Amino acid sequence: MSQHIPPQAADALRGIFIKVLVYNVPDMDRLSDEQLAALAAKNDEAALEVLVRRYLRLVYVLAYRYVADKDEAEDVTQEIFVKVWRNLNKFDPARRAARLNPIEALRYE
Repeated sequence: MSQHIPPQAADALRGIFIKVLVYNVPDMDRLSDEQLAALAAKNDEAALEVLVRRYLRLVYVLAYRYVADKDEAEDVTQEIFVKVWRNLNKFDPARRAARLNPIEALRYE
């Protein structure tokens, strides 16, 4: 089920996951998902960290329910965030799906 994730992307996201679990970015926490996605699309790492923090548990729980294996769920979670990261430039907050859930909206790209 796992796709090959380039080492650069995997390392970058691993670093973000660690920061998300350890640090808090209070000013960014006040921004909407749409605002954060727009900033992250412009390579704002702090904005991406906040988005990951907001959705990490939810994405992991859903992945675990689907694959029923801790390691595989972690891999799926990482793959999802890699896809989000790669497709942030396609994010359109005007789309209805984006207003409901910015990460879900990227599935339709």
